[in-house]
Amino acid sequence: MFLGINEKRGIKVLTRLRDLLGAGVHPTVRDAGLTEPEAQWLAQHQMIRLGDGLSWVKDRDKTPFEDRFVIAEITETALSHLASSGVSPQPVMQTKVKRASSYKKRTKPSNTLRLRLFQEAGHHCAFCPEKEPGSLEVHHIDGNRSNRDPLNLIMVCASCHAKITAGVISETDVRLKKRQLANA
Repeated sequence: MFLGINEKRGIKVLTRLRDLLGAGVHPTVRDAGLTEPEAQWLAQHQMIRLGDGLSWVKDRDKTPFEDRFVIAEITETALSHLASSGVSPQPVMQTKVKRASSYKKRTKPSNTLRLRLFQEAGHHCAFCPEKEPGSLEVHHIDGNRSNRDPLNLIMVCASCHAKITAGVISETDVRLKKRQLANA
């Protein structure tokens, strides 16, 4: 028994965490697809190390466990368990796919536009208090990277951008937030 469930799910969970952490993403317990008991089992058996993802929030004790704690690290114990199950302990990195010549090369939004979006969002990520300009990214709300209409763009941190892409933050929430920022 692994994680109080079957071995196959346990290996799948650890493999996903290995790849996310290898890519520099520290997901919340919920974003990692874990329940509170599963995350606590992994931490108790020294497979992962949990971190308080809301250390800056005053009322963080009222936040559900799955949304409060992030997976800070996957341990050598977990990587050894993966290796003994025949899974590589090394993260699988996404390789860039060469674009067909019919595609237009994507260009980044201008610094002027990025500054405008940064100011619109109140000098931080639209969804969290991340303020470091270097860690903020421009999200294309309609998914069309060539559409640089300011009404289609919103400034978010890398973590929230990953949540939007994964569907944790819904498209509806993104559009609503953009309307709120544009009307402020």
